[in-house]
Amino acid sequence: IPAPAFDFALSHTNDVISVNQGSSVTNTITATNAGLITGQNGSISLWIKPQGLSPNITNVFDAPAAIADRGGYIGIHRATIGGQDRIWAYNYDGNQDKVGVSYISGQWTHIAWVHNNGTLLLYKDGALAGTVPSGNTQSLDKILNVGSGFSATTFFNGQIDDIRMYDRALTPGEVASIHDATADPASPTMHWKFNEEAGTAVADSSGNNVGGTF
Repeated sequence: IPAPAFDFALSHTNDVISVNQGSSVTNTITATNAGLITGQNGSISLWIKPQGLSPNITNVFDAPAAIADRGGYIGIHRATIGGQDRIWAYNYDGNQDKVGVSYISGQWTHIAWVHNNGTLLLYKDGALAGTVPSGNTQSLDKILNVGSGFSATTFFNGQIDDIRMYDRALTPGEVASIHDATADPASPTMHWKFNEEAGTAVADSSGNNVGGTF
């Protein structure tokens, strides 16, 4: 289990990491320029350690998120929705497609969001936890936040570490290999290890220069 550098509950309360695509474009992410995921396929892998209580939310895109875009189109959220306290994988294809999994507050959990040609999959600790039909993501040109949701006013309570994104659907074996730390799936479009431990910049280990800033 990774040792997180940034603790959103304690050391960086109400902080958000936003994508910075090098020196020319600041605090934005677009499908054409960044290519972190596509409308049809993509993967997001991260470790989270939720703390405290989960808020009651009606719309998943309004929920505190470990990672989400400010357009309300994709995200990994934490909330109680319809009486179910879950970590939610979310994709907007014209409908709020979501699939949730239970978790234990205060415990590190590996989560993978995978969009694969019309299906949204959610993995927990290397195993498939659920799926839901979900078409193309309607927009990929919004700011990507780590630590907050759609409005950038609801903040994730807990710790977040080792975020990876891919412009393809990871296989079940690749998801398991990240959780088990037995292999690193090839060609991430972004990989934030959060090993800085200080400062306001987050380095990208993928080689694509998708840095982040607080």
